[in-house]
Amino acid sequence: MPETLELVAKNGILNFSVTNKEYLLDVAMTIDYEEDFEATVNATLFLKLISSTTTDTVEINVKDNFLIIKGNGSYKLPLIFENNTLFKIPRINIESIDTEFDIEGDILFSILKYNTRQLSTGILSRPVQKMYYMDEKGAITFTSGACVNKFDLPSKVKLLFNQRLVKLFKLFKGIKTHLVIGSTKISEEITQTKIRFEANNIKLTAILSGDEGMIKSVPAEAIRNRAYNQYTYSINVNTNQFNDALNRIKLFVGGAKLLIPYIKLTFNSDGIIVSDIDSKNIETIKYSAVPTNFTDDYILIVDLNELQAVLDTCTEADLTFNFGDKQCLVISRVSIKNIIPEVSMD
Repeated sequence: MPETLELVAKNGILNFSVTNKEYLLDVAMTIDYEEDFEATVNATLFLKLISSTTTDTVEINVKDNFLIIKGNGSYKLPLIFENNTLFKIPRINIESIDTEFDIEGDILFSILKYNTRQLSTGILSRPVQKMYYMDEKGAITFTSGACVNKFDLPSKVKLLFNQRLVKLFKLFKGIKTHLVIGSTKISEEITQTKIRFEANNIKLTAILSGDEGMIKSVPAEAIRNRAYNQYTYSINVNTNQFNDALNRIKLFVGGAKLLIPYIKLTFNSDGIIVSDIDSKNIETIKYSAVPTNFTDDYILIVDLNELQAVLDTCTEADLTFNFGDKQCLVISRVSIKNIIPEVSMD
């Protein structure tokens, strides 16, 4: 269903409620308005109008069957009715609480910032690969590669979030958030898992996607083992220098004949040689610290799109590259590890 917005003004407080039946977002704000009113309208139309309004203040009230908004001009949004009665957004209630705890909002925002990138690249072969997995050790997204986001939660959980829910995690950036996780029994066979995020004047409640079988299908430990494996080689490189070189070389990578663009990285005692597959266009980047264990060149070919998606979220001065098992390149930063599969050209 289209997203629906409900506005309730009462005693100087305006409550916004938005739903698409999967989640319910409630936001409360103080207003300088004496009259009470209720309205339910199309959320997309309302939000697009408000976001494009440039006046310092906006006046909102209800007249006849319309929500009247006055800003740059005067606009009428038709109210939504059901059986001749103003439509009221149904609540999503958690009947039985399993666990609750506090979490830093920046952890939730990091899932949006870092794990989302993984879902925009690589190969998807199972529905669970469109989901965000979270347990007490952190969050994981995986396609042909993976993003491992490490953090600690005070309670054991195993949850799957969809992309629509994770997009709303931006609301909690910088705000300590209280999580309530529980369930509602729909029938003898079906139990819904629900979660509520509460912070300041924001409350987000959602019915989670994925059943226990889908959660168990996430190879969380195998992915973490790969991310934290001890590899033969570990080098540090300046992020900006590497990214600049990659941007220049990728001008010569791809073309109509290649469905997936590949980049070749050659590691030796002098630095990283960044090149196209045929080594016709090359650039060498010096290491931040010179490694001592290189005896032979190590050639590593990866999907350029996956590598670029990782670099697009990097703000650190240096990156750590771990490799050597002929399986993958692991890029490490503080609490984030990205696994990019090596590609065989044989």
